[in-house]
Amino acid sequence: MKLKYIMIILGILLLVGCSNSDSEENKQADKTDAEQSEPTKVDQNASIDFKEVIITIVDQKNVTIEGKIKAKNASAFYRVEHDSVLVDETELDFKQMDEGWSDFDIKLTLSDKVVESGKLPALKLYGKDKYGNELYPNYLPIDYIRQSY
Repeated sequence: MKLKYIMIILGILLLVGCSNSDSEENKQADKTDAEQSEPTKVDQNASIDFKEVIITIVDQKNVTIEGKIKAKNASAFYRVEHDSVLVDETELDFKQMDEGWSDFDIKLTLSDKVVESGKLPALKLYGKDKYGNELYPNYLPIDYIRQSY
């Protein structure tokens, strides 16, 4: 009978001992999670808009993209993606006008490999705030098959 009580007491002590060390590990894990989940800084006043984007393609290779852009507390970028990245992130050069809308243009040449693949590359237009957060991405196909002159 005494052995039964000793085993119960040892079992309780074992459970209490394990739960205390687990508590310390949980506190450390919670602290690490809190550090990693700090909110990312975002500029709430940043915005970017694109309109009247026209893609002109000559001989399935020579691409001209023209449009209008309005940016507030943001920079504008583009990249061209196919099976891989054809044009890395490139900042759009435009001058902000008083009324807000400015013209922009992009000139590209598609490689023979891209044209022969039969897959359409995608143009990604987007902005970034002062913290480097991507804003409002827009994806447009470069349809050299149907739009070429």
